[in-house]
Amino acid sequence: MGPGFNLAMADMYFDVQLADGICLDLTTYLSTHHHNESWVKGGYIQFDKLPFKGQFWSDLMKYATIKIVHMEINYGDQHFRRSDAGNTIQNSFSEGYIADAYSTEIGGEVYLRKGPLFGMIGITNGTINSSIAKQGEDVAQDSSKKAAVYFKGGVDQTIGKLRVRLTGSAYLNNKSQRSVLYGGDRGGSWYFAVMNPDGDNLTINAFSGRFNPNFSRSVQSYMANAFIKYAGLELFGTYETSNGSSYTASDPTRRTMNQKAIDVIYRLGKEENLYGAIRYNVVDAEMPGFSERVKIDRTAITGGWFLTRNILLKAEYV
Repeated sequence: MGPGFNLAMADMYFDVQLADGICLDLTTYLSTHHHNESWVKGGYIQFDKLPFKGQFWSDLMKYATIKIVHMEINYGDQHFRRSDAGNTIQNSFSEGYIADAYSTEIGGEVYLRKGPLFGMIGITNGTINSSIAKQGEDVAQDSSKKAAVYFKGGVDQTIGKLRVRLTGSAYLNNKSQRSVLYGGDRGGSWYFAVMNPDGDNLTINAFSGRFNPNFSRSVQSYMANAFIKYAGLELFGTYETSNGSSYTASDPTRRTMNQKAIDVIYRLGKEENLYGAIRYNVVDAEMPGFSERVKIDRTAITGGWFLTRNILLKAEYV
Protein backbone atom coordinates (compact mmCIF):
# COMPACT_ATOMS: atom_id res chain seq x y z
CA MET A 1 0.00 0.00 0.00
CA GLY A 2 1.12 3.53 -0.73
CA PRO A 3 -0.12 7.05 0.02
CA GLY A 4 -3.48 8.19 -1.30
CA PHE A 5 -7.20 7.88 -0.74
CA ASN A 6 -9.69 5.13 -1.45
CA LEU A 7 -12.75 5.60 -3.61
CA ALA A 8 -15.53 7.18 -1.53
CA MET A 9 -18.61 5.08 -0.78
CA ALA A 10 -22.12 6.53 -0.88
CA ASP A 11 -25.66 5.31 -0.17
CA MET A 12 -29.04 6.84 -0.99
CA TYR A 13 -32.06 6.23 1.22
CA PHE A 14 -35.73 6.76 0.50
CA ASP A 15 -38.02 6.56 3.53
CA VAL A 16 -41.64 7.06 2.49
CA GLN A 17 -44.69 7.26 4.74
CA LEU A 18 -47.39 5.55 2.65
CA ALA A 19 -50.10 5.80 5.29
CA ASP A 20 -50.55 5.99 9.04
CA GLY A 21 -48.43 3.14 10.41
CA ILE A 22 -47.24 1.99 6.95
CA CYS A 23 -43.80 2.98 5.63
CA LEU A 24 -41.59 2.04 2.69
CA ASP A 25 -37.78 1.89 2.62
CA LEU A 26 -35.51 1.77 -0.45
CA THR A 27 -31.71 1.77 -0.24
CA THR A 28 -29.34 2.14 -3.19
CA TYR A 29 -25.55 1.81 -3.12
CA LEU A 30 -24.31 4.67 -5.30
CA SER A 31 -20.59 3.88 -5.16
CA THR A 32 -18.88 1.09 -3.21
CA HIS A 33 -15.72 -0.98 -2.94
CA HIS A 34 -17.48 -3.89 -4.67
CA HIS A 35 -19.40 -1.94 -7.33
CA ASN A 36 -18.39 1.57 -8.35
CA GLU A 37 -21.74 2.01 -10.13
CA SER A 38 -25.20 2.16 -8.55
CA TRP A 39 -26.78 -1.03 -7.22
CA VAL A 40 -30.06 -1.40 -5.36
CA LYS A 41 -29.51 -2.97 -1.93
CA GLY A 42 -33.21 -3.67 -1.35
CA GLY A 43 -36.45 -2.28 -0.07
CA TYR A 44 -39.39 -3.27 2.07
CA ILE A 45 -42.82 -2.24 3.30
CA GLN A 46 -43.32 -2.19 7.07
CA PHE A 47 -46.75 -2.39 8.71
CA ASP A 48 -47.13 -1.14 12.28
CA LYS A 49 -50.83 -0.65 11.57
CA LEU A 50 -53.13 -2.42 9.10
CA PRO A 51 -55.66 -0.55 6.93
CA PHE A 52 -58.51 -2.86 7.99
CA LYS A 53 -61.51 -1.91 10.07
CA GLY A 54 -62.20 -3.75 13.28
CA GLN A 55 -60.98 -3.84 16.86
CA PHE A 56 -59.20 -7.16 16.28
CA TRP A 57 -56.71 -5.59 13.85
CA SER A 58 -56.11 -2.61 16.14
CA ASP A 59 -55.46 -4.87 19.13
CA LEU A 60 -53.18 -7.18 17.09
CA MET A 61 -50.96 -4.38 15.82
CA LYS A 62 -50.36 -3.09 19.33
CA TYR A 63 -48.01 -6.07 19.62
CA ALA A 64 -47.12 -6.95 16.02
CA THR A 65 -45.01 -5.59 13.14
CA ILE A 66 -44.89 -7.01 9.60
CA LYS A 67 -42.10 -6.49 7.04
CA ILE A 68 -42.24 -7.86 3.49
CA VAL A 69 -40.40 -7.80 0.13
CA HIS A 70 -36.59 -7.70 -0.56
CA MET A 71 -34.79 -6.74 2.61
CA GLU A 72 -31.85 -7.20 4.94
CA ILE A 73 -32.74 -10.28 6.97
CA ASN A 74 -32.84 -9.93 10.75
CA TYR A 75 -30.51 -12.78 11.69
CA GLY A 76 -28.52 -11.97 14.85
CA ASP A 77 -27.90 -8.53 16.34
CA GLN A 78 -24.44 -8.03 14.82
CA HIS A 79 -25.84 -6.76 11.51
CA PHE A 80 -27.25 -3.68 13.30
CA ARG A 81 -23.66 -2.68 14.21
CA ARG A 82 -21.85 -3.27 10.90
CA SER A 83 -20.70 -0.79 8.27
CA ASP A 84 -23.02 -0.91 5.27
CA ALA A 85 -21.20 0.57 2.26
CA GLY A 86 -21.34 4.36 2.81
CA ASN A 87 -23.34 4.08 6.04
CA THR A 88 -20.89 3.52 8.90
CA ILE A 89 -22.29 5.74 11.64
CA GLN A 90 -23.90 2.85 13.54
CA ASN A 91 -20.53 1.04 13.73
CA SER A 92 -18.02 2.23 16.34
CA PHE A 93 -15.33 0.47 14.27
CA SER A 94 -14.49 0.75 10.58
CA GLU A 95 -15.34 -2.83 9.56
CA GLY A 96 -17.70 -5.58 10.67
CA TYR A 97 -16.88 -9.12 11.75
CA ILE A 98 -14.47 -11.51 10.02
CA ALA A 99 -17.42 -13.76 9.10
CA ASP A 100 -20.05 -11.20 8.10
CA ALA A 101 -23.53 -12.73 8.42
CA TYR A 102 -25.52 -10.48 6.12
CA SER A 103 -27.89 -11.02 3.21
CA THR A 104 -30.81 -9.34 1.47
CA GLU A 105 -33.52 -11.82 0.49
CA ILE A 106 -37.13 -11.81 -0.70
CA GLY A 107 -39.65 -12.76 1.96
CA GLY A 108 -41.32 -11.54 5.10
CA GLU A 109 -40.86 -11.16 8.85
CA VAL A 110 -43.49 -11.04 11.61
CA TYR A 111 -42.62 -9.57 15.02
CA LEU A 112 -44.48 -9.92 18.30
CA ARG A 113 -43.51 -7.92 21.37
CA LYS A 114 -44.88 -7.30 24.83
CA GLY A 115 -42.98 -5.31 27.40
CA PRO A 116 -39.29 -6.27 27.33
CA LEU A 117 -39.94 -9.56 25.49
CA PHE A 118 -40.00 -9.96 21.72
CA GLY A 119 -39.91 -12.66 19.07
CA MET A 120 -39.66 -12.85 15.28
CA ILE A 121 -40.15 -15.46 12.56
CA GLY A 122 -39.07 -14.92 8.96
CA ILE A 123 -39.23 -16.86 5.71
CA THR A 124 -37.40 -15.98 2.48
CA ASN A 125 -36.36 -17.42 -0.86
CA GLY A 126 -32.96 -18.22 0.69
CA THR A 127 -30.73 -16.34 -1.74
CA ILE A 128 -29.79 -12.79 -2.67
CA ASN A 129 -30.16 -13.16 -6.45
CA SER A 130 -33.55 -14.76 -6.85
CA SER A 131 -34.60 -16.92 -9.80
CA ILE A 132 -37.55 -19.11 -10.77
CA ALA A 133 -35.18 -21.50 -12.52
CA LYS A 134 -35.80 -25.09 -11.43
CA GLN A 135 -32.17 -26.10 -11.04
CA GLY A 136 -29.69 -24.44 -8.73
CA GLU A 137 -26.18 -23.68 -9.86
CA ASP A 138 -24.02 -26.81 -10.38
CA VAL A 139 -26.47 -29.16 -8.67
CA ALA A 140 -27.10 -31.67 -11.45
CA GLN A 141 -27.75 -34.42 -8.93
CA ASP A 142 -30.50 -32.49 -7.10
CA SER A 143 -32.46 -29.66 -8.68
CA SER A 144 -34.69 -28.96 -5.68
CA LYS A 145 -34.52 -25.82 -3.58
CA LYS A 146 -36.24 -24.75 -0.39
CA ALA A 147 -37.11 -21.57 1.44
CA ALA A 148 -35.00 -20.29 4.32
CA VAL A 149 -36.60 -20.00 7.76
CA TYR A 150 -35.12 -17.91 10.55
CA PHE A 151 -36.06 -16.94 14.09
CA LYS A 152 -35.12 -14.46 16.77
CA GLY A 153 -36.19 -14.11 20.38
CA GLY A 154 -34.98 -12.02 23.26
CA VAL A 155 -35.40 -9.52 26.03
CA ASP A 156 -34.53 -5.81 26.02
CA GLN A 157 -34.88 -4.03 29.36
CA THR A 158 -33.75 -0.62 30.66
CA ILE A 159 -33.62 0.12 34.40
CA GLY A 160 -32.16 3.51 35.25
CA LYS A 161 -28.69 3.76 33.70
CA LEU A 162 -28.57 0.02 32.94
CA ARG A 163 -29.76 -1.48 29.65
CA VAL A 164 -29.58 -5.22 28.96
CA ARG A 165 -30.48 -6.90 25.66
CA LEU A 166 -30.11 -10.66 25.18
CA THR A 167 -31.07 -12.38 21.92
CA GLY A 168 -30.83 -15.75 20.23
CA SER A 169 -31.21 -16.29 16.47
CA ALA A 170 -31.25 -19.17 14.00
CA TYR A 171 -31.11 -19.30 10.18
CA LEU A 172 -31.95 -22.61 8.49
CA ASN A 173 -31.83 -23.57 4.81
CA ASN A 174 -31.09 -27.15 3.74
CA LYS A 175 -31.38 -26.70 -0.05
CA SER A 176 -30.60 -23.20 -1.23
CA GLN A 177 -30.42 -22.09 -4.84
CA ARG A 178 -27.27 -20.24 -3.77
CA SER A 179 -26.99 -19.20 -0.13
CA VAL A 180 -24.86 -16.11 0.52
CA LEU A 181 -25.41 -15.73 4.26
CA TYR A 182 -21.68 -14.97 4.68
CA GLY A 183 -21.17 -13.37 1.28
CA GLY A 184 -24.27 -11.27 0.63
CA ASP A 185 -22.79 -7.80 1.02
CA ARG A 186 -22.64 -5.94 -2.29
CA GLY A 187 -20.85 -2.99 -0.71
CA GLY A 188 -17.49 -4.60 0.00
CA SER A 189 -14.99 -4.35 2.83
CA TRP A 190 -13.66 -1.14 4.33
CA TYR A 191 -10.17 -2.67 4.39
CA PHE A 192 -9.23 -1.47 0.90
CA ALA A 193 -6.23 -3.36 -0.61
CA VAL A 194 -5.14 -4.79 2.78
CA MET A 195 -3.48 -8.18 2.16
CA ASN A 196 -4.59 -7.84 -1.47
CA PRO A 197 -2.05 -9.18 -3.99
CA ASP A 198 -3.80 -7.35 -6.83
CA GLY A 199 -3.03 -3.91 -5.44
CA ASP A 200 -5.26 -1.23 -6.88
CA ASN A 201 -7.45 -3.71 -8.78
CA LEU A 202 -9.84 -3.62 -5.83
CA THR A 203 -12.77 -5.43 -7.42
CA ILE A 204 -10.65 -8.60 -7.65
CA ASN A 205 -10.78 -8.84 -3.86
CA ALA A 206 -13.55 -6.51 -2.73
CA PHE A 207 -13.86 -8.34 0.58
CA SER A 208 -10.38 -7.96 2.10
CA GLY A 209 -10.40 -8.95 5.76
CA ARG A 210 -13.50 -11.14 5.58
CA PHE A 211 -13.91 -14.92 5.63
CA ASN A 212 -16.67 -16.78 3.78
CA PRO A 213 -17.07 -20.48 4.69
CA ASN A 214 -18.99 -20.95 1.40
CA PHE A 215 -22.06 -22.74 2.73
CA SER A 216 -23.75 -22.08 -0.60
CA ARG A 217 -25.94 -25.20 -0.84
CA SER A 218 -27.00 -25.74 2.77
CA VAL A 219 -26.52 -23.75 5.97
CA GLN A 220 -27.66 -23.90 9.57
CA SER A 221 -26.44 -20.97 11.66
CA TYR A 222 -27.09 -19.96 15.25
CA MET A 223 -26.09 -16.71 16.95
CA ALA A 224 -26.33 -15.51 20.55
CA ASN A 225 -25.79 -11.82 21.39
CA ALA A 226 -25.50 -9.96 24.67
CA PHE A 227 -25.58 -6.16 24.94
CA ILE A 228 -25.00 -4.48 28.30
CA LYS A 229 -24.74 -0.73 28.80
CA TYR A 230 -24.28 1.04 32.12
CA ALA A 231 -23.72 4.79 31.99
CA GLY A 232 -20.84 5.23 29.51
CA LEU A 233 -19.63 1.61 29.51
CA GLU A 234 -20.94 -0.62 26.71
CA LEU A 235 -20.31 -4.33 26.11
CA PHE A 236 -21.46 -6.31 23.08
CA GLY A 237 -20.70 -10.01 22.74
CA THR A 238 -21.35 -12.57 20.02
CA TYR A 239 -21.13 -16.34 19.85
CA GLU A 240 -21.99 -17.95 16.52
CA THR A 241 -21.84 -21.52 15.27
CA SER A 242 -22.67 -22.65 11.73
CA ASN A 243 -22.56 -25.77 9.61
CA GLY A 244 -23.23 -26.36 5.94
CA SER A 245 -21.86 -27.38 2.55
CA SER A 246 -21.27 -25.95 -0.92
CA TYR A 247 -22.25 -27.05 -4.41
CA THR A 248 -19.02 -28.71 -5.42
CA ALA A 249 -18.46 -32.46 -5.64
CA SER A 250 -15.25 -32.02 -3.60
CA ASP A 251 -17.31 -30.68 -0.67
CA PRO A 252 -19.93 -33.39 -0.06
CA THR A 253 -20.00 -33.33 3.73
CA ARG A 254 -21.21 -30.68 6.13
CA ARG A 255 -18.49 -28.51 7.60
CA THR A 256 -18.55 -26.31 10.71
CA MET A 257 -17.54 -22.76 11.58
CA ASN A 258 -17.46 -20.98 14.93
CA GLN A 259 -17.12 -17.25 15.60
CA LYS A 260 -16.68 -15.27 18.82
CA ALA A 261 -16.38 -11.52 19.31
CA ILE A 262 -16.44 -8.97 22.10
CA ASP A 263 -16.69 -5.18 21.82
CA VAL A 264 -15.81 -2.96 24.78
CA ILE A 265 -16.74 0.71 24.31
CA TYR A 266 -16.53 3.60 26.74
CA ARG A 267 -18.40 6.78 25.89
CA LEU A 268 -17.40 10.12 27.41
CA GLY A 269 -19.06 13.49 27.81
CA LYS A 270 -22.49 14.63 28.84
CA GLU A 271 -23.85 13.63 25.43
CA GLU A 272 -21.47 10.62 25.16
CA ASN A 273 -20.09 12.15 21.98
CA LEU A 274 -16.51 10.87 22.53
CA TYR A 275 -15.60 7.19 22.76
CA GLY A 276 -12.77 4.71 22.83
CA ALA A 277 -13.27 1.03 21.93
CA ILE A 278 -11.55 -2.29 21.46
CA ARG A 279 -12.81 -5.41 19.66
CA TYR A 280 -11.47 -8.95 19.61
CA ASN A 281 -12.87 -11.30 16.95
CA VAL A 282 -11.86 -14.90 16.24
CA VAL A 283 -13.10 -17.48 13.70
CA ASP A 284 -12.22 -21.16 13.30
CA ALA A 285 -13.61 -23.32 10.51
CA GLU A 286 -13.27 -26.52 8.52
CA MET A 287 -12.47 -25.92 4.85
CA PRO A 288 -12.14 -28.32 1.88
CA GLY A 289 -8.54 -29.29 1.17
CA PHE A 290 -7.28 -28.42 4.66
CA SER A 291 -6.51 -31.17 7.15
CA GLU A 292 -6.63 -28.74 10.09
CA ARG A 293 -9.17 -26.09 10.99
CA VAL A 294 -8.52 -22.61 9.64
CA LYS A 295 -8.20 -19.98 12.38
CA ILE A 296 -8.30 -16.18 12.01
CA ASP A 297 -8.23 -13.60 14.78
CA ARG A 298 -8.33 -9.81 14.72
CA THR A 299 -7.98 -7.02 17.26
CA ALA A 300 -9.18 -3.50 16.49
CA ILE A 301 -8.65 -0.39 18.64
CA THR A 302 -10.61 2.72 17.71
CA GLY A 303 -11.65 6.16 18.89
CA GLY A 304 -14.48 8.37 17.71
CA TRP A 305 -15.97 11.84 18.03
CA PHE A 306 -19.58 12.74 17.20
CA LEU A 307 -19.33 16.36 16.14
CA THR A 308 -23.13 16.24 15.97
CA ARG A 309 -25.46 13.25 16.33
CA ASN A 310 -25.20 12.82 12.53
CA ILE A 311 -21.47 13.49 11.97
CA LEU A 312 -18.90 10.97 13.18
CA LEU A 313 -15.11 11.15 12.90
CA LYS A 314 -13.23 7.97 13.84
CA ALA A 315 -9.77 6.44 13.54
CA GLU A 316 -8.72 2.82 13.97
CA TYR A 317 -5.69 0.60 14.44
CA VAL A 318 -6.05 -3.08 13.45
